Amino acid sequence: MLFAAVFTLVYGLLILAGGIMGYVKAQSVPSLVSGVVAALIALPAAWLLRGGARSGVALAAGLAVALSVFGGKSFLIDHKPFMPRGLIFVLSLLELAVVLSARRGG
Repeated sequence: MLFAAVFTLVYGLLILAGGIMGYVKAQSVPSLVSGVVAALIALPAAWLLRGGARSGVALAAGLAVALSVFGGKSFLIDHKPFMPRGLIFVLSLLELAVVLSARRGG
């Protein structure tokens, strides 16, 4: 589960960076808040995954599902630009695949 923990840590930091960038570039408070909240969920999930706790899988997978639904709806249905919504969608699907693979012991 170490790979899943590292991937989740990087995922959380990327989402946080995107939220900060959204705030700096467009003064988007929702971007900043969502980036911080996602990071505050991803970081403990990574810690739990590092220790082998299955609860880390549930926490990381729940975050990935939530963000992929948000990003996927905005990108695929509402036809918003790829950046940042499409990137969130793709990263979240990758995160989900990684943590579910860790759940199976892969």
